[in-house]
Amino acid sequence: MKTKIAIVALGATLIIPIMIACIYLFMVSCEKEKKSYLTNMNDSLSINYGTSFGECYGYCHHEIELSGTTANITISSWHKDKYPTKQYTKYITTAKWDSIVNEVKKINFAQLDTIYGCPDCCDGGAGWIIVKTRNDRHKVMFDLMTDGPAELKTLWKMLEKINANIMSTHD
Repeated sequence: MKTKIAIVALGATLIIPIMIACIYLFMVSCEKEKKSYLTNMNDSLSINYGTSFGECYGYCHHEIELSGTTANITISSWHKDKYPTKQYTKYITTAKWDSIVNEVKKINFAQLDTIYGCPDCCDGGAGWIIVKTRNDRHKVMFDLMTDGPAELKTLWKMLEKINANIMSTHD
């Protein structure tokens, strides 16, 4: 009888450390998964940048999808009968693409909140950046009347500059 009690007591004292170890391993494995999102970003990566204004007449929605050196631009309106959607494909340099990818990695984009401020409230407009990989997608959206999150300031300026260059040369 004493042997059975000793075995049960030994088993009970081992269960708690085993459970703690399992919980720790689970938490560490989840954390590594989030970090791998940023380290494998060159694997099927695309970055979308865009702006939209809800109380607008004309071309109020503008989006660029960058995938490598290819930039697919879509300009659209709420009034499609008068302002049909326009689409263009342009190209950026490899150096520009690499600098954008490096900035996304540097700011740990996947850890940013998804919404800042009140996007498109009182027609202040909405701005967004979406980073997509083969296995993940993260969108950050913010009110254009504010500067948005400080972490995005450099990336946003880089994307605005590419946008301005592309739009100044479109057909």
